[in-house]
Amino acid sequence: MTTEEVKKILKNASEAVRAYRLARDKANNYGEILSGGKGIRYDSDGGTHERKGNPVENAYCVLADYQTEAHELFVKMNEARQTAEKLIASVPDPAQREVLTRRYIIGERWEDIAVCMNFSARRIYQIHGYALKNISLNFTIHL
Repeated sequence: MTTEEVKKILKNASEAVRAYRLARDKANNYGEILSGGKGIRYDSDGGTHERKGNPVENAYCVLADYQTEAHELFVKMNEARQTAEKLIASVPDPAQREVLTRRYIIGERWEDIAVCMNFSARRIYQIHGYALKNISLNFTIHL
């Protein structure tokens, strides 16, 4: 496995986490709007139960769509994270594992990782590079 392939797998996990969080937040925010009673118009007779029915029904259909999207992204995120965690677990150095975990699983910024680990940003980049090389050289299990 090349370093670029490792990087792609880890980035995929990071992007999956980000996509899930955005979808979850969108569904939660929309749910809060609905439960707050704001923005709902009651100008329909409510006689139909189709998607093109009254605004309240439409709003709950949209919420259900957002929740379904969030759930699908949650499943994808878990798959991507499990793959990334296998790669990270193959790294023998704890500092390298921590950098990879903070960056790709937790989603921290490089500067925040440097502060938390008490290293310079340049040193974090070096540790990250060594970790990617370790994975590409040592990881033999096919994903």
